[in-house]
Amino acid sequence: MRITHIRLRSLRSHEHGYGHDAAEIEAALDPGDDPDEVAQRVRQRMEDELRQGAEGKRLVCTLDDLRSEVARLEDKRDGIERDLERFYDMVRKCKAFMAAAKEKGLELPHELSSVVIPF
Repeated sequence: MRITHIRLRSLRSHEHGYGHDAAEIEAALDPGDDPDEVAQRVRQRMEDELRQGAEGKRLVCTLDDLRSEVARLEDKRDGIERDLERFYDMVRKCKAFMAAAKEKGLELPHELSSVVIPF
């Protein structure tokens, strides 16, 4: 029997969760090629492809995690900005209250006149 082609398939399950990495490579043998040597080179190429596929998926997962973290931090920032706007509004109203009290001739305690937010 004469070997003319070598075809290797590999399916490797992920360590965690569901999914797998797969590779299939076929090589034609030229006259004089050693089938074992060609098979070894094909196996090495397959290992490289499987490793690159797994690394690519890890990078995608890392990017997804980073996107989620960015979205979480943006939501947190938006909440802080809303709180800050409420506090600014509170300060404006407090200043307006103190100005109106002075206008009406109400005597304010020293603490209220020297502190912007009296609480």
